[in-house]
Amino acid sequence: MTFVERVLFAGTWDEGAGYPRTRALRNGLRERGVEVREVRVPLPDPRTSRTKFLRSFWRWPGFAIRLWRTRSKLRRLVRRAVREFDPQVVVVPYPGHLAVRWITGLVDVPVVLDMFLSLHGTAVEDRQLFRPGSWGAKLFAAIDRRAVEAADLALLDTPGHADYVRELVGDSAAPVDWVAIADPEAPADAKPSVVGSGPLEVLFFGTGVPLHGLRVLCDAVAATDSARLTLVGGTPEDREHALASIPPERLDLGDEFESRDRIDARLDKAEVVAGIFGASHKASIVVPFKIVHAFAAGRPVLTADTPAVREFLHPGADCFVCPRDDPAALAAQLAELAEHRGELARVGAAARSTFEESFSVGATGARLHDVLDRVYANSTVLEVDL
Repeated sequence: MTFVERVLFAGTWDEGAGYPRTRALRNGLRERGVEVREVRVPLPDPRTSRTKFLRSFWRWPGFAIRLWRTRSKLRRLVRRAVREFDPQVVVVPYPGHLAVRWITGLVDVPVVLDMFLSLHGTAVEDRQLFRPGSWGAKLFAAIDRRAVEAADLALLDTPGHADYVRELVGDSAAPVDWVAIADPEAPADAKPSVVGSGPLEVLFFGTGVPLHGLRVLCDAVAATDSARLTLVGGTPEDREHALASIPPERLDLGDEFESRDRIDARLDKAEVVAGIFGASHKASIVVPFKIVHAFAAGRPVLTADTPAVREFLHPGADCFVCPRDDPAALAAQLAELAEHRGELARVGAAARSTFEESFSVGATGARLHDVLDRVYANSTVLEVDL
């Protein structure tokens, strides 16, 4: 039985290219017949990259003043939306670690935080901006914990990520669940896989955050003449490393950022898409959007063998895997795929099927709707008991 028919999305989330999470959740609910309203007040611009901002303590006071204005405006708009729309559940999209605390006291319906990722896990364990146990690590752990405590339910993107946050915030916080990421711009159908005859055409696209393990991939490509790498994105240091280590005839260096259309055109020509190969704990508990994007295109992915991959994917059937942080093993796997390309079309077709089952807007919308039904039903039962 469906309980939830009206959902208010309220918060400070990002929109536009590169931010598919909230759009996918919103569209998924609408496909289920749920009426969705939105109240969005973007976070103030930190006036530098978010990574630099975290290390630029002198910028924090000015940002705090702008943040207070954002809070006041958001609270005013949420009050109005609640009066006019009467939602059954409020969803606070990512990034909502602060917004959820601003909103919770304004409504008498369940508030679900799409936490999506742990700030502590990202800043400390993956990007290593702060040492474990440092004041910065404690600060981000506290922000994570207080955000979950403010919500009636917090959502992550995988069961493993949810387990990590449960352990981080402790038993006193709200329940934690998960809804997988989805691709709201997926093509209606995947194009047939490409099978070449020269070096295996491998495509990497992404920012080059540590969990991607881009240098591992570059070293692997450099170690075998069986693969040719198209590299889109990466950090400046990663790009320099690629240029220095990979022979120029086996490297196509794309731009640091390319549009969705351009990436899709590159996917059409790729034989294999590179997933992630990093050694961080975060790499073991997430399935990055780049893998979902490749699955939507029906392209075979080669990625590290991790618990998160085993939760959602089927190695050997819809993807290929290798040990994490191991350039030699990755090079051997690339050579093996170049030698046996007949498997690529089969695995690419299976990847598209897995996308439909687990990562499509319809699939994730159905799971989110079920999650919201449960939290709403529980709150209704509680009111009756009281």
